[in-house]
Amino acid sequence: MGRGVLLDVVRYLESQGTPLDYAESTIITAETLEACAKAEGVAIETGDIVLLRTGWLRWYLEEATPEQKKTMAADSMTALPTPGLGPADAMAEYLWNLHIAAIAADNPALEVFPATAENGFLHFKLIPHFGMPIGEMWWLEDLAADCASDGVYEFMLTSAPLNVPGGVGSPPNALAIK
Repeated sequence: MGRGVLLDVVRYLESQGTPLDYAESTIITAETLEACAKAEGVAIETGDIVLLRTGWLRWYLEEATPEQKKTMAADSMTALPTPGLGPADAMAEYLWNLHIAAIAADNPALEVFPATAENGFLHFKLIPHFGMPIGEMWWLEDLAADCASDGVYEFMLTSAPLNVPGGVGSPPNALAIK
């Protein structure tokens, strides 16, 4: 539980005339996150929980073709190019220096996917090295619409995982309160 901040990257990039292609491995850099926060008029503070909206989950549920979904399901490790954070080393340093408590996104891996030797794998930095909780596949469309309507991109966020001893993942059961 803590202060949440939404970085609506998809809305920001669309406003800049550079919309994301959801079937591509587009890297969202620290510079893009900074520009998005500035455009929203929000500052990321120590201990914040950052939510990153790429629009990928909405695209998948509402626009992806049956052929695209079938290809992704057949081999999700290589046939699932998605936009996301990267490159890993630079992004890990950026997130560490922000001193945030956690980060979650609406895409399958938080980071750009598939991972490559060039981009690295952000999971290996955030989880074991920083102990930073991450979230994937969060539905952020309703929150993003609300934030865009009133121009307020900060809120109280609570997320209580299931009580599963020894578990390594859980539905977030998240709630944003504005």
